[in-house]
Amino acid sequence: MATDTQGNIYYSNQSFSPITGMAVRKFSAGSWSDLTPATTSIVNYQALAASSNNTLFAYGSDGAGTVRRYNNGAWEQLGNAGFAGGATFAEMKVSSDNYVYTCQVASGSVSVYRISVNASSTD
Repeated sequence: MATDTQGNIYYSNQSFSPITGMAVRKFSAGSWSDLTPATTSIVNYQALAASSNNTLFAYGSDGAGTVRRYNNGAWEQLGNAGFAGGATFAEMKVSSDNYVYTCQVASGSVSVYRISVNASSTD
């Protein structure tokens, strides 16, 4: 779950039907609405975070770790996929200095990764 500065609540979960992947929903003005799925790949672990300017970010275990930014109704990959090597737990936070931090547990170790909120898919 994540909240933005406007009071909107975002929720993500694994999805298997009708679309496989990471479902994302937004609660605003008393009702839930579906956003575009963050991915249609199988996701075992996922996390959401919103920046101070209300940009939504998602981290999924698909592709051995992928971060995405929600922009104009579509998800854009942020940085390289596969940076995490898989996860058994996932958390994320967007800091006030415009970095996205992801935290995961894999093989008994905790790893934290950082990337700029403005990174491209090749950073």
